[in-house]
Amino acid sequence: MHICLPLVFLGTSLNLRFILSTAVSRCQLNTLCLPDGMLGAYVPQCTEDGKYSPVQCHGSTGYCWCVDASGTKIEGTETRTQTRDEMECSEVPIQSVEIKFAIKDDFSLVKNDLEEFKKILTNHLVDEFSLTDPRMIQNLEVTEGSILVSYDLVQIDESVMSVSDISQHMESEFKSGYFKVHYKHHVFTIDESTAEFSMQTAEGSSSGGSGGTSGIVVAVVVILLITIVVAVVVGYVVYRKRCMMGSSTAKYMRSKDGPEVSFEQDTYSLPTPNHA
Repeated sequence: MHICLPLVFLGTSLNLRFILSTAVSRCQLNTLCLPDGMLGAYVPQCTEDGKYSPVQCHGSTGYCWCVDASGTKIEGTETRTQTRDEMECSEVPIQSVEIKFAIKDDFSLVKNDLEEFKKILTNHLVDEFSLTDPRMIQNLEVTEGSILVSYDLVQIDESVMSVSDISQHMESEFKSGYFKVHYKHHVFTIDESTAEFSMQTAEGSSSGGSGGTSGIVVAVVVILLITIVVAVVVGYVVYRKRCMMGSSTAKYMRSKDGPEVSFEQDTYSLPTPNHA
């Protein structure tokens, strides 16, 4: 029986070490995890070197779309009118990943030796995730509010493991509570619920993290346009009804001299029928 666990549960020592030692990419990992009985489920398509193929297709629905290096769909590219071979999607690499998390301990434990703690934390990240270049950790900040940590994971050399895959390993370890930092006889542990990852492409767009702002703006604009159209239609219908009600107020009367039809201001007399 095949059991599929979400990424958030892959942070155990055994699973994480297996991923790191075999260098399984994010795309390859997602193809390994499909629930039983899910016929027709979408399966990510990977290149020979384990990256997401720039063109992704869901055979059961017939849709194809473009993705960036993290596998995130690029808005506005989904179509059913083009096949995989007809789609033209350029590779959009992930340039950096903004990472944030909180450590459960009190800030007073590092306040007096903040720079030293930042150095220890950086070295621990480099060693724990086998980073080939310490410069991949940039803009590391530690601020007050428990202990708040933020840094950028930056792609330095295309020959090294992609920051997309490295951030996947970090996400697994952070959200499982496995990652710990030893400093001055104290063990610092991450608050799993606070880990955030926001990927930045070489073109400056972002995926992951909070996101969704552009989608909200579009939705608001669409709603406003629909409201305006409905208001115009309703106003026109009311106007037409009033015109029809005004024209239907004619009264029909018959006089002694013959039938007479009266339409508000104008009166038309019909000739008296000749019964001779």
